[in-house]
Amino acid sequence: MSYWSAPDLSQAAFVAPNAMVMGHVLLGAGVSIWYGAVVRG
Repeated sequence: MSYWSAPDLSQAAFVAPNAMVMGHVLLGAGVSIWYGAVVRG
């Protein structure tokens, strides 16, 4: 069991390979998370 819950990512969202998305995060269509970004929810 992980401390962070799994994020909900749209198939139409862009998340850069080295970006981190963790926790209660919802990314909809057309959203972009760019290189080096950290998104925690």
